[in-house]
Amino acid sequence: MHFAKHLIAKHDAERHEDNTKHDAERTEDGISESKKVTREWLMFAAIVIYAGLTAVQAYLTRNIAKSSQDQVNIAQTANRPYIGLNTTYTNYFEDKGGSIIRSGVPFNDTTGMQFSPEIKNFGPIPGTDFHSDWKIFLNGIEQVGEPRITDRPMMFFPGQTIRYEARVNGAQWQDIKNGNQTLTYQIMIVYDGPTGHSESCTKQRYEPQVGSFMLLGPC
Repeated sequence: MHFAKHLIAKHDAERHEDNTKHDAERTEDGISESKKVTREWLMFAAIVIYAGLTAVQAYLTRNIAKSSQDQVNIAQTANRPYIGLNTTYTNYFEDKGGSIIRSGVPFNDTTGMQFSPEIKNFGPIPGTDFHSDWKIFLNGIEQVGEPRITDRPMMFFPGQTIRYEARVNGAQWQDIKNGNQTLTYQIMIVYDGPTGHSESCTKQRYEPQVGSFMLLGPC
């Protein structure tokens, strides 16, 4: 009996030792698993933070690049030629026995009108490869002829102007003055600058009620 009790006691001690060992192993495994989970979360957080910083850096880089490009565009827009129609000068005349009387405004005995569209470079730098042309219409029909131009430069400098000239007189002028015919013209302007090639076309119509040309808009 004593031997049996001794064996039982020894068996219980061994089982207790095994349980203690297993508990220690489970505790160690739990600690290892916890450390593993912590490491994984730390790695995930580091990836998220890195991705966020990368996105912010990319956003800031795009904004800086866009701001720089905007500044370049503004500078290019400001420093370029602007060549266009400035105004249309009118000069009325009357032929009295071979003596030509001129006036800046029409009068009852006016026998004709000279009109001169003026082109100007409004920009701060020259325009290159400049050329222009114009057409005159009566009641929508183009008038054949050689309109005279005072100058036709290839380099158009800042503030520079040139004028076309044409004249109507006699019965044709009387019809225009009385509103029986409509006088219009259009000017085409082509030139180059730092920002590239530019083309424009402007159309104007003579208004006898006010004695001047009015802008109709683009051709």
